Amino acid sequence: MLRCPDCQQTIGGDDFNVATDIALCRRCGKRHQYSKLAAMEAAPGFDAGELPSGLKLSCDGHGETLRYRIFTSTAWVVLIFALIWNGMVSRLVSGVTSKPFSPQMLLAIPFVAVGIIMAIAALLQLFGHVEVRCRDEELEIFTGIGPIGRTRRVRFAEISMIDVTQSYNGNNSRINGVAIRLSGGKLLWLLRGAKTERQEYAVNFLRTLTARARR
Repeated sequence: MLRCPDCQQTIGGDDFNVATDIALCRRCGKRHQYSKLAAMEAAPGFDAGELPSGLKLSCDGHGETLRYRIFTSTAWVVLIFALIWNGMVSRLVSGVTSKPFSPQMLLAIPFVAVGIIMAIAALLQLFGHVEVRCRDEELEIFTGIGPIGRTRRVRFAEISMIDVTQSYNGNNSRINGVAIRLSGGKLLWLLRGAKTERQEYAVNFLRTLTARARR
């Protein structure tokens, strides 16, 4: 079911043409790009209660929350490397100088920072989780370990597209993920590298939330 993004009026089957990629709203008289409207509609028959394994859905007094774990088996390798790296840096610094505040210590700060960042990234990939929440007119995306983490907030009015899209990872290989495109062109990613059924569920769930918030 297509809706006009301006007045939220339902656009019937006689008012859009797939071949010309045009959809007409009879209420406000505006024409829209059909492909963009279709990219924001949940699949027919989508049931939010039928979750694939690995996803959890809860509801509180504020709205629905979709939760999933971040887990990458290769993160163990990164964590071990980070521990070895930090150990080598600490031994190197202690061997160069015994003074706590010296020029040599300042030179070591970037190396220590690299080790800490690697360790945090590995821990996040091993024990972290993501929560996607609907809060009135905003979509909240929390990423962290337990209650500690980062929350990004996006207004539903800013979202122009939600779909499974290909991108490139650090090894320059293609990987699928759920992309949330904002009006300014910025992309927010979820479930990169996850199973297809999880990504498809998240796309339909997010499209349903967005359509509901815009009514």
